[in-house]
Amino acid sequence: MKVDAKQYTEPDTSNFELASGLLHRLCKHADVKVRLHLAENKHTPIELLIVLGCDSNPSVRLAVAENASAHLCLIERAVEDISVDVRYGLAENPHLPTHLLEKLADDDNPYVACRAERTLARVLKECIALEHSKSRCLSS
Repeated sequence: MKVDAKQYTEPDTSNFELASGLLHRLCKHADVKVRLHLAENKHTPIELLIVLGCDSNPSVRLAVAENASAHLCLIERAVEDISVDVRYGLAENPHLPTHLLEKLADDDNPYVACRAERTLARVLKECIALEHSKSRCLSS
């Protein structure tokens, strides 16, 4: 029987206890695609995101940090992840809090640091453009 994680991570699940138990088992599933889907899903409960944030697969840990429902502590932990791939993935995320992008800009890995610096420059450029646009609207 093929288990589809999507059906158990939607908010309208009728049997919460069954769904919760299954989700706990699915976050330990052998197939990384199942764990990755849970990590990406904004409806995955925070307690499972915490478990998935320690997953053995870097892609799963990165997906947790980029999940819209992830608490800041999970993102902060990912910024210090042992995997360069996780840190690099976060370094190119313009939605990351600025203080975390600045921390990644000081990363020991030059690729991570360079990517974070470029992302910070892009964010700054967009902020300046937005401020310029606002001031033009106000002066009209």
